[in-house]
Amino acid sequence: MKTTRAALPLASFALFAAIFGASCAAQTASGPIEITHGGTYSGHWTSNDPKVPAVAVRTDEPVVLRDSTVSGRGNLIYITGVKSGANVTVENVTGTALDPGVAGASRGTFVLAADFNALTVTHCTITGTMFGIKATAANPKVLRITNNLGRNLEDRASDGHGGLQPKRPGLGHFVILAGLTATNGAEIAWNKVVQTIGGSSTEDVINLYNSQGSASHPLWVHDNYMEGESSPSNALNYTGTGIITDGATANGKQPTAYVLFENNQVVATPGTGVAIAAGHDIQGRNNRVVSCGVTSSGVWYAFGRPAIYIWNYYGGSSFYNNSITTTAGGMVGPSATGTGKAYDVWVNPNDANDPGISASNNNFTDPCLVNGKVNLHAEDEERARWKAKLEKARETVGAGQAR
Repeated sequence: MKTTRAALPLASFALFAAIFGASCAAQTASGPIEITHGGTYSGHWTSNDPKVPAVAVRTDEPVVLRDSTVSGRGNLIYITGVKSGANVTVENVTGTALDPGVAGASRGTFVLAADFNALTVTHCTITGTMFGIKATAANPKVLRITNNLGRNLEDRASDGHGGLQPKRPGLGHFVILAGLTATNGAEIAWNKVVQTIGGSSTEDVINLYNSQGSASHPLWVHDNYMEGESSPSNALNYTGTGIITDGATANGKQPTAYVLFENNQVVATPGTGVAIAAGHDIQGRNNRVVSCGVTSSGVWYAFGRPAIYIWNYYGGSSFYNNSITTTAGGMVGPSATGTGKAYDVWVNPNDANDPGISASNNNFTDPCLVNGKVNLHAEDEERARWKAKLEKARETVGAGQAR
């Protein structure tokens, strides 16, 4: 009841702001805000209740959240439409997860969109959340996630006292599209996500789960940079991936389909770079995976994943026309003797002869191995490659950048 009473004047305030100039008025809000009318909102919002999002958008009218800071112990921005679906742009927003303060609880999501017609998340900085952007159960006309910076996402449970438990109540992701159909396509591009190995925990960076584009307009994942995805809570059997198509099709769920991922870079990780684990009509090309397998002090990561793989993990019947080609770089892990060994490509033998399955024409040169020794400079060179690509394309990432 206390939370409900506190939210009511904020909802009224949002209506006033939408009518009389939301951009200026909303800046005075400091607690959670509920937006029920369209407008442009800028401010500094926080929530100390894990059950109450810092910003809740509940309207079909166009809403822009811009030039703002958001923090909270649960979800930071929650979006849902009323009838036709929400229409929201989140631009130049800095989001920071706070410890939930409840033992066993996870941190929240930066943007949780459950029913939307159009969603754009661009030039935001996201720190410490379990999920960056989680979009579910929608058939949007527009979906763009671009030029964002993710730092040290965290899916381990709170110990209730500001620390972390080893367990992971759920597996976190920077982007997950879950049960989503985007016949007009979607774009996930020019995002940078950097994790501290041993000091943060996430699973796949970009997970396309039971989600589809269309034959003419695929889900387009391109020119993203991912570094350090890992989890100290699952070091001996870490299953995270830079980019993966995923999702079982039991109980009538649709297969992931019509996906193109290209020109992405995965650096310094014990996980796989690019993977097709489910779906059909999925193409990966011109991606780079450069991971040397050791810390700066020369200690091997707990290791067991290749740079790329194709595997019908769930055994579904809709697994065909899938390929990963022209991948460059290479993944290094320990050999039986403790020296470096390349782990570049794996195609499950049971799936190799399925229709349209291919992992050919890849170009792994394994720059992390020079004369049988690990060459960590290869990762530095890959970081420099990303920086040069950004500058050449005149792209920037994160909040507060020129656009």
